[in-house]
Amino acid sequence: MSFNGKVVVITGAAGGLGQEAAKQFVNDGAKVVLVDLKQEALDQTVAELGLPEGSYITVAADVSKEEQVKNYVEKAKEAFGQIDVFFNNAGVEGVVIPIPDYPSDVFSQVLDVNVKGVLRYEICDADYERAKIWNDY
Repeated sequence: MSFNGKVVVITGAAGGLGQEAAKQFVNDGAKVVLVDLKQEALDQTVAELGLPEGSYITVAADVSKEEQVKNYVEKAKEAFGQIDVFFNNAGVEGVVIPIPDYPSDVFSQVLDVNVKGVLRYEICDADYERAKIWNDY
């Protein structure tokens, strides 16, 4: 599949699946917006993958924070003019314990990242109707 001329936003980009997705999308001609919590992890990902200059930007962001989502959507558009694909890869596991013992703050974090974080781009991206959405976490 060719992604020539396409722009792909990848959340959770510093993890194994996010890194492989970035490599594949760039190899298939896309520009990528790499999003993860820590800039250092994103810098290491870029170095490990050897991504060509001009094929990517990195943005440290928390997908559970609306203002940070707005920021990476805006940076993507500033750098590349459009967004064609959202590869929603960011996710957290929470904890594995009996439901009565499950901490409400952990439950809220899991929902904020794994559910709300996948949908926040709709609030932030006026062109979301034309973008393809891949939710993979």
